[in-house]
Amino acid sequence: MHVHFNLLVFGLTYTWAEAPVRLAIYGACVESVNTEYNLQGRTASGAPFYKGFNSKLHIYFDPSCDGSTSDSRWIIDLLDGTPDRNQSQDLDDNLLCTHIAYISSTDTTKPPIGEFQWIMECPTGSQTVSLELAEVDRAGYQIPPAFFCAYNCGSDRGEVTRPGQCFVKSEVFATRGVSWGFLVTRMSEVPEGLSTNIPPLITEWETYSQGDMTWEGWFYVKAPPAERSMLIGTFGTNDDVTLYSSSSRRRHGAVWIESTGQIGMSTNAGTSSGYIDGPNLLDGKWHHVAAIWNQTAGGGSKVTKSFKFMHVRYSTIFGRQDMFAELTERILNATSIETNASKEDIWVTLSDEQIIGGEGRTKVSLAVNCDVKNADMTLARLVSSLTFDARMMGALFNTTLITNSFTGLPPVEDNVAIYDNEFPLIEYVGSGKLFVDSVEYVGRLTYSPDADNIADNGQFMIGGGHQGRPVDCEMARMRLWSLALTQEQLVELQSCDPLDVEQFIGGSYPHSLHASWDLNGNFSNNFGPLDNLTEHSAWEEQTGTGSNAVDGLNYPYWKNIVTGEAVQTFAQSMKHHLSRLNGGDFIRGGVCNFDACPSISPQNLCPLERSVRFMSIEECEAFASFNYCRLSGSTRNRPSMPHLDGCHIGPE
Repeated sequence: MHVHFNLLVFGLTYTWAEAPVRLAIYGACVESVNTEYNLQGRTASGAPFYKGFNSKLHIYFDPSCDGSTSDSRWIIDLLDGTPDRNQSQDLDDNLLCTHIAYISSTDTTKPPIGEFQWIMECPTGSQTVSLELAEVDRAGYQIPPAFFCAYNCGSDRGEVTRPGQCFVKSEVFATRGVSWGFLVTRMSEVPEGLSTNIPPLITEWETYSQGDMTWEGWFYVKAPPAERSMLIGTFGTNDDVTLYSSSSRRRHGAVWIESTGQIGMSTNAGTSSGYIDGPNLLDGKWHHVAAIWNQTAGGGSKVTKSFKFMHVRYSTIFGRQDMFAELTERILNATSIETNASKEDIWVTLSDEQIIGGEGRTKVSLAVNCDVKNADMTLARLVSSLTFDARMMGALFNTTLITNSFTGLPPVEDNVAIYDNEFPLIEYVGSGKLFVDSVEYVGRLTYSPDADNIADNGQFMIGGGHQGRPVDCEMARMRLWSLALTQEQLVELQSCDPLDVEQFIGGSYPHSLHASWDLNGNFSNNFGPLDNLTEHSAWEEQTGTGSNAVDGLNYPYWKNIVTGEAVQTFAQSMKHHLSRLNGGDFIRGGVCNFDACPSISPQNLCPLERSVRFMSIEECEAFASFNYCRLSGSTRNRPSMPHLDGCHIGPE
């Protein structure tokens, strides 16, 4: 959406042309200039002017920068305030033409968009530099300009207050640093006749978590955990004992949060590798966090290869765990060098191939995880070659006491060889992505579930849980999708407007949305079949004196706010579930709350805070003049525009 301004001067009406709302500069020889610039207002000539994000840099048009002799030009320069919007020339009011950069131009509608030659003061002196100015793509969404509905520009720095209608008070769940959200994903009892002590996965959860997934929700982290925990994750991260696993390996996918407040994402399902570093969330703001698990077309690959060591007895190696570990490590190191991959991305497996007539054969299986773009190079490096064979043989012969495993005739070293060297194969695997406020954080996370399931271990938790460590945070609007959402869809999900899931995704019920909790005072599941956040998860401590006649119990006791069940003793099995006085609580607040609103700017130009202060009164007035506002229209002589009322994100 673009806005036209009309200016009445000496009885003549001029229509100001459209100007980009945000620009980015690339290619400057002064690194600080390579940033984004927001539209601030217009100068006396009608030309727009821009201010750099978090800096004093400005882009503006000056008909004559020295007030008399110079040509008209677009200028990039540092200003303590803003360009003088009352003067017709010499807008920095110093009678000099000293700037960081400029380009001669007579076009007042907007700075030259594209790549042009600018005169720039570089560290080595004045020179011609090819600068590119580009309009920042808003991905099909435009922020309505009526951010706020009152302006107070008369104080020291100026202030904008009173947010619009999207700031609706609601309830959210606060963990209070002692609790977290918990979703049951396995049946609580083993069906009769099933000979296992591991309860089977709930059918809907198993189906949901076997393909592409998106976990997304809003978090306001008030304090970090004392030790590493997680914001979102599955049971493998929860405990220090084996519960649902059939082995000691607890499978998981998780968005972690460190004691510093920084988040990251990883998984150990199947053959997986990599880690994505995210931002620090300890900034006193709400953030939308999304973990994308793209299993079907994830952009990752796994290159596999196997070969055998002839006349090497596996039983001897396996019987000496120190020898087994050393040989595995040496092969790992050799493969890392050969493939130019990190050791964390490589798996080495040794197995007993066969023993015939005393002849030993030990099989070596290799798997290397990498990005798809590097798969061909990795495959080429694993093809049988003199260097590959030499590295593998070197790893074998340099292992301590390895000769004890040789079975060939003397000299044994002459009979030990690489045998049945298979051609490497590429398998395309899934990848994980981490988005915060719709910004993707760079990193590589690939996984091939194999026989695993990311959610195999029976719980899904938000707001903490790793080894019993909660995160002191508030949570709202948590959703689980059975598809990998796009960045554009994540932007749309950040709107304050209610979600129409059928229109958003389409298709048949549940429209790929398998679980959705507003976390606004109840535990109901709004969509889909996963309605298991029930009696296991909602205990409230009852406090008072004497006895409660309705429940027939003496205080204190605990009552399930879903089923109404009342118990005298808060059992150990209840400690990891949501509770109120004994755990978390529902409080007034939330994503679109007047008192604690997510400040998503500068990414989307929407300063969602209770007030915004400026560096000067002039900046405040420029901001106010640039924004229509229904509530202040009568006093500011601006038209009433109800469709622009309030601060929200949405389509044009």
